Amino acid sequence: MTDDRLQGAIDVLLEQLASQQREVGDTKRMINNLCRRMGQEPMFSDTEEEALGSPTIKADQYYGQPLSTAVADFLVNVKRKSPATAEEIVRALEQGGYLFPKEWKQDRARILSISLAKNTKTFHRLPSGAYGLLSWYPEIPKEKRSAVNKEEKKEETTSPRSAATEGGS
Repeated sequence: MTDDRLQGAIDVLLEQLASQQREVGDTKRMINNLCRRMGQEPMFSDTEEEALGSPTIKADQYYGQPLSTAVADFLVNVKRKSPATAEEIVRALEQGGYLFPKEWKQDRARILSISLAKNTKTFHRLPSGAYGLLSWYPEIPKEKRSAVNKEEKKEETTSPRSAATEGGS
């Protein structure tokens, strides 16, 4: 139960941090605009690049879409092919009008994490806990396949022995 409260506190702090980062970006853009008016070079180049290139999420962008389609679209088009935490994904889906099942009202991030973890053909959970598309990590399927192949080979080598033992009894 304490973990849930701590996670709630972390979520609130992350929202505050995102708000503060937006405010910092706005302040940097204002300073840059004033510099331009005075005929000076802008002081903050990073903010301009982010402001010009960051796509926004439309209010109906994910409305009516299946979960995996909406998450994949967010990761590719909004996060620009970079992984995202379950909390980031939930916020984006909410902003984009995704219709979460009623059962998801409590602890959406946890339930989303479980759903993405089950969809191993599309998504991959990184050691950091963030999620990306499996196609971004071409070595992952090879590792999994080789591990599965090794297990199958072990079963094949043990099966004839156990069959021989059963036949000899």
